[in-house]
Amino acid sequence: MANILIVDDEPYVREMLCAAMAREGHHTATAVNGLQALQILDEQGPFDVVITDYRMPILDGRELTRAILARKEPLPVIMVSGDPDVLLFREVFTGLEKPIDLQSLTAAVDAAMLYRTSAAWGKANPT
Repeated sequence: MANILIVDDEPYVREMLCAAMAREGHHTATAVNGLQALQILDEQGPFDVVITDYRMPILDGRELTRAILARKEPLPVIMVSGDPDVLLFREVFTGLEKPIDLQSLTAAVDAAMLYRTSAAWGKANPT
């Protein structure tokens, strides 16, 4: 079971992702943009994984990813986007193209959780 922060400016996408993750036994919180996501990470954490859209107002997915990875305790970020070229952003744990395949998303969350507990994560993200 993971604590997942879902960041997307589209309400129906947030609701769909929350429902899908809840069916898998995960707990979720949501944010409508990257700035709100950073506030939630500070106020409601700890979280295990962040799922974020790329295109959002105020602070987009790329800027959010960089801010998360610069934190004292970084998290794996799964980015979703309708633009497949955006998903090549190397800092994200993985990228998924919209429309989101929920089986692929579940597999990505599971992989992110495994990676986060591995020695490789510790080497890539020393505290």
